Amino acid sequence: MSWNGTVKCSYCYKQGHNSRSCAQLTEQIKTKYERYSLLAADYRRQLLEDADTPSLSEFRRKDLTRSLESMEYNAELNRLKYSTRAYIDLATGLDLDKKAAKAASASQRKCGYCRTSGHTRRNCKNLANDYKLFTIQTRKLRAKQEARINELGIGVGSLVVQTKMGYDKNDRWGEQRFVGLVTEINLSGIQAGQGVNNDNGVYTIICKSISQLKGETSSFRRSQMSNLSMQCVERKRWQVEIVPSHAKVVTSNLKDTPLVEAFPSTGGAKERPWHYSYVSALSWLSEAREALGIPIDAYADS
Repeated sequence: MSWNGTVKCSYCYKQGHNSRSCAQLTEQIKTKYERYSLLAADYRRQLLEDADTPSLSEFRRKDLTRSLESMEYNAELNRLKYSTRAYIDLATGLDLDKKAAKAASASQRKCGYCRTSGHTRRNCKNLANDYKLFTIQTRKLRAKQEARINELGIGVGSLVVQTKMGYDKNDRWGEQRFVGLVTEINLSGIQAGQGVNNDNGVYTIICKSISQLKGETSSFRRSQMSNLSMQCVERKRWQVEIVPSHAKVVTSNLKDTPLVEAFPSTGGAKERPWHYSYVSALSWLSEAREALGIPIDAYADS
């Protein structure tokens, strides 16, 4: 509905109808169905020809098979969308009963996370299992870095000296030496990420220079003291030196990453990350699954 109270379509932006009754959107869905169907037919033809006269590599056959499955799925999805809007089956050209069309569309819906039929993302067992594995591994990584930081005696109040290239207070480029303090150890950024299991690269040691602690202002070009990761400390990046304060770091009071942040339902990463779907993708996943008795696919036997 537009600002003046009249109905306005969110697809074609024309007034007088909504997206549910938009003829332009209905025609677009039909066009998509036809395009996906043609592509599926072409991939199917190539696979049949290769079955009679093998000429494709194994990789190409697998790629064509995956592409065929994808095109068939998208064609079916758009066929069902069209049937609930125009009540016509594009595959046969026959008119459909409204109730039957809606029931068929609902039965074909797939989980937005694991792409399995019969349930939604809200009650997906695979999502719940993956989040459990993610949470356990995240706690382990945080505890591991907590132990290492405490072993080195790094904590709030530790004196930090960094030497790196940058601009000074007069906007002159050159080697700068910063002296400051560790003001915080923030391990919340450490997570069992998307296939990357490297907790040492996260900037967990928060530093402020003496001038920053005094609240002094500087030009936007002037370099500042950098926060540090364990890699920075152990490899002495920026020629960093830290004087131990032995203030203990504790991770037990850290909150777990919420599920909506660990596995977002929007954006390009809304589907199941690839490494949760394979037997030997990452060693920690395999070990955790075996220890907890969690299957790769909770719906494999259904």
